[in-house]
Amino acid sequence: MGLKNNIKNSVKAFICGALIANLSVGAMISANAGSSNSSLVYNFSDYGHTYNAWNNMTTGSDSNGKYATAATSISCTTSVSGGTMGVQPRVYDSAGNLKTYGEWKYNSDGVSAMMFSQTYRIISGSPAFYSQGYVQVWMGTGYHMYGTYRTPNLNDYT
Repeated sequence: MGLKNNIKNSVKAFICGALIANLSVGAMISANAGSSNSSLVYNFSDYGHTYNAWNNMTTGSDSNGKYATAATSISCTTSVSGGTMGVQPRVYDSAGNLKTYGEWKYNSDGVSAMMFSQTYRIISGSPAFYSQGYVQVWMGTGYHMYGTYRTPNLNDYT
């Protein structure tokens, strides 16, 4: 029974976290966004908790020009104390060069999922970008940092 309940709780947390992150990303993207995609979900366990982490990349254009927005998300099977989970979104060009990254952001008390985004403004052309952020989880005496899976390259600015 214990394993079955753990799997069931993990699936519930993943679905809830994915919905929250995708709704949040959708809300932050302007109406004239070109396109978006997501990475595979990275699953890991640390300090008695099971986590899921993933990225979204959105490209588009608005009154300020072209942009590429990376969002990194993390969810946990249970609500956790403030500062337990952290995310840092990163935008890379298709050659793997880091273009911009966000500050580390940490969860509030009593939440089980969070997302943070960072936007890179493109000056000219239609280069491709991808998102591959980092997440951190508290281990009792310090943080463990994990890299996430990258999104596919994206360069649709229509």
